[in-house]
Amino acid sequence: MVRISLLIHMILLAFVTNVEAQSEQLGELGLGEFLMQPSLVLDSRVESGFELGPSYVDFVWNKDNKYQAHIVFGDLNLLGVPQFVGVDTDGYGLISGFAEMQTSYGDVKAGLIPIQFGLEAGISESRLYFERSLIHEMRYLFIRDLGLQYFIEHNGFYTYSTVHNGEAGENTDNRYWFTTQFGFRGPAGADVGLSGSVGRYFPGVEEEHLRRAGNIHAKFSLRNLGAAVEATFGEDVLDGEKTPFLGWHADLRHPLFGSISILARFDHFDSDRDSGDSIIEKSTFGLAVDDLSYNSILYLYYHRRWDESSGQIDNQGLILWRLTSLFNDEK
Repeated sequence: MVRISLLIHMILLAFVTNVEAQSEQLGELGLGEFLMQPSLVLDSRVESGFELGPSYVDFVWNKDNKYQAHIVFGDLNLLGVPQFVGVDTDGYGLISGFAEMQTSYGDVKAGLIPIQFGLEAGISESRLYFERSLIHEMRYLFIRDLGLQYFIEHNGFYTYSTVHNGEAGENTDNRYWFTTQFGFRGPAGADVGLSGSVGRYFPGVEEEHLRRAGNIHAKFSLRNLGAAVEATFGEDVLDGEKTPFLGWHADLRHPLFGSISILARFDHFDSDRDSGDSIIEKSTFGLAVDDLSYNSILYLYYHRRWDESSGQIDNQGLILWRLTSLFNDEK
């Protein structure tokens, strides 16, 4: 923590003392984005109280709008460590750090990068209207990882191609993953695409596992009604035996009056479609109260969660205040 604090102070000092005459040579160092999410959890089954939700700050160096470097500090849970690597990471630290080069032939990122897969993965938390879906909560998909990514777009059609470690960090098992996404972004906020990911891993035992996953997603906004749906399907393979999994969710968002919108989501996840007792479902209803720039949004959520294995139903209320420096063009 001392090293992290020292590094942050050094970055801020460099920013404040940046000499204007050197800006053309050295580029510009500044704040790219910050996210702060204080919240109040209301739940009769677990501990309730005030919390500081997943938050982060992003420092950006930019040179001629061609070269960029990002260093992002925040809640380590935002790394999205896969469930086969081990327990999720608590505390605060470096959650992303990468170099980026933008050219007429495409953009390249290298380092601890966002992994583009489906609608949610690869999108910063400040642009999400809901908490990440169950398949992300159970850590079956990547959010950030060490790797190399190439992005190209033409007339609305886009492609992300990523080679990465598959561990949200160092490559301890000497295996690599390949993740790709193809899609189209068009009028009315439309985004339709396909994603795929494949790789091998050792989950703490000698046997090597193969995991492959596919995703189909669609999103649009029509007459103020925002709708999104995506489904992720895949399987783990060990010695020829397959364990299929499935996750999907459907979202709706619509202005109610003024700056108030209503939100609804149904989320389904099955970690083993052959077992018959591995389904988790979660229904979310909420209100969002925002300012004109969407820099400040107050969310009021009600969650209803059902676990097939235990038969338990949990009800939870959540009040969350999201502050971000980015204008949210996903509205």
